[in-house]
Amino acid sequence: MKQYVRLLPSLVLMGACATGFAQTQSEAQAVWQQIKGLLAQGQVQQAYELGQKNLDVWEGTPDFDYYYGMAAIDAGYVAEGSFALERVLYQAPNFQAAKLELARAYYLMKQYPLAKRHFKAVLDVSPPASVIERINTFMALIEQAENEHKPKVLAYFEVIGGHDSNANYAPASETFNSPTLGQGELTDDGTAQSAWFNDTLAGIGYYKPINKQTTLYSRVDLAEHNVNQSHPFDSFTYTIQGGVIHKLSDDDNLSAQLIHQQYHVDGGRYRELNGLAGSWMHVLNPVSSLQLGASYLNFIYNDLNNKDAEEYNLSLGYNRQVPWFGTSLIQARLSFGQDDPNEDNEITRSTTEKDFWGMSLTHKTALNAKVILTSTLAFLNSEYAEDDLLFLTAREDDSLSFEMKADWRWDEHWQLSLAAGWREQDSNIEIYDYDRTYGQLGVRYEYY
Repeated sequence: MKQYVRLLPSLVLMGACATGFAQTQSEAQAVWQQIKGLLAQGQVQQAYELGQKNLDVWEGTPDFDYYYGMAAIDAGYVAEGSFALERVLYQAPNFQAAKLELARAYYLMKQYPLAKRHFKAVLDVSPPASVIERINTFMALIEQAENEHKPKVLAYFEVIGGHDSNANYAPASETFNSPTLGQGELTDDGTAQSAWFNDTLAGIGYYKPINKQTTLYSRVDLAEHNVNQSHPFDSFTYTIQGGVIHKLSDDDNLSAQLIHQQYHVDGGRYRELNGLAGSWMHVLNPVSSLQLGASYLNFIYNDLNNKDAEEYNLSLGYNRQVPWFGTSLIQARLSFGQDDPNEDNEITRSTTEKDFWGMSLTHKTALNAKVILTSTLAFLNSEYAEDDLLFLTAREDDSLSFEMKADWRWDEHWQLSLAAGWREQDSNIEIYDYDRTYGQLGVRYEYY
């Protein structure tokens, strides 16, 4: 009997401890239940503040740390939330819900290897379909983010065949009247000639991100144009560019590039171009943007020194999505320019020195996920500085063109294009009048 009497104080103490522990657990549960309720109502800031007030008391309690961690992440305090969830997993390594939330925190902090490891750990235990779908979304975003700063190679190859009613952009009539020469006659190559043609286009670009804001790039483009039965009109062009793209903010991007181009006609070098171009794009809102561009180009002709010139261009573009035919994109562009010949004499002022301006309107709409229709209307006006020596008037041209194009991307990398267009140029000097219509079919492969 005496031995039971001696045990009585110990039993009383154990009972008191058990009661105190139960009371402590009940108080902790009341706090995290409140945090859980606030999260369910979308009141993340209030849930975080409630957790902060009780952090010193209940930090280290798994249920409290779990809901406080979620509240901190949702409120924008991602690092604090990750610390809380790490405490949870230290005590309960198989708490899969905490592991999933911690993976989300690592993703938000751009700690992608840790995020992938925790997401994969949750996948390994075969979670519900909704959880798998959520994880797959995050994994795709991680892959996109990781690839965003890796060097990229983009390349394309395209073949086009078609017919042009005026392959040499020449007037229909072979005769003309000149105030100084009287009636004259053009050679056969100087009048409009219809022909079938085929084009081969290819290019490759290398893009190297330096940091999150800046990307350097270089690219080479080749274009060969063959006119059947009229080889004097064949041409070959290669263009080399190198530049930089810089993201000033979420709404502003700058780009600048150096350009070198060689243009060959009928197997011989005809013209060289060197220049500098730049642009600024500003996002006005989720459906519209502005683009400002400028360029300086230096043209050097192989056998026509009077054509050598410096060209200055300025352009303003506006892009907007509109609810037409589903969703469409409207692109409007206004441009101004000037050609300033290297030599200053009567011939260059009448044949090369000119001011020009133009505008274009493009409409793009998707018929479905694979087919895009594009239509473009464009106008260009050119005015020369001095009277032509043969026609005794300063040349002025007005050019109007329209094109419709359908692109069918039947595969991720392959595209089929069908285009038809019309162009007419009216000039106050009749030998520069012409009109043309064309149609073409092309197949394009893109690698990225």
